[in-house]
Amino acid sequence: MTPDYATIFLEAARAGFFIPLSHEMTLYAMRGFGYDMRAACLAAIIGATFGQAVNWTIGSLLNMLPARAKATMKASWYARLEIFLRRYGIYLLVLSWVPLMGLFTVVAGMLNVPLKRALPWLLLGEIVHYLWFLWQ
Repeated sequence: MTPDYATIFLEAARAGFFIPLSHEMTLYAMRGFGYDMRAACLAAIIGATFGQAVNWTIGSLLNMLPARAKATMKASWYARLEIFLRRYGIYLLVLSWVPLMGLFTVVAGMLNVPLKRALPWLLLGEIVHYLWFLWQ
């Protein structure tokens, strides 16, 4: 991986975190300078998926906090939210590339969704995102 493609990998990984940051400008600049966009998008897909895996890890580590350090909410509201996320949450991971939707990846980690079950949905979302970029 050349330094320029490593840059887009790192920017995509940084943007993949739940803090909404953008890396599309780097991709547009690489397109303007004549880089191979398939290779750049592949590096971005891998980097962004890595960033989402870090989000999942953060969520699973949050479970280790003592109960008094966690935010409190009504038990009935928490139960309804957990049922909704267990039913539909895995499918929402496809949208994890949308700013602030990366929080669903953190929630998936908190709900102990296995990473090998979440990763295909995360990867699918990133592939669709970057195929859309290539299509433009």
